[in-house]
Amino acid sequence: MAKLWITEYRGIGRTAGEGAQVPALPELGVSTVTFTTSTASAAAFRPDTGLIRVYADAACHVAFGAAPVATINSTPLAAASEMYLQIQPGGATRIAAVTA
Repeated sequence: MAKLWITEYRGIGRTAGEGAQVPALPELGVSTVTFTTSTASAAAFRPDTGLIRVYADAACHVAFGAAPVATINSTPLAAASEMYLQIQPGGATRIAAVTA
């Protein structure tokens, strides 16, 4: 089975009052989703999460929403790659992944 790692951050870092193109540490938390068929994260992102990093150990497709279902038409993510995404804090957003 494949695994997707999700790291949550408040947002981007700051340097002299300007946004830096790096996640602000410390991270808020790390969770995983193990999948073959469409599997959603167990919980929604934290209320103060504004940026996430997803890393997949196998090629997959990911979808976002309150009750997401990932299909082969969802956003692709290559094996051993990562993607950073800005999300709206405070939503009930979860992530789902399915094997490509």
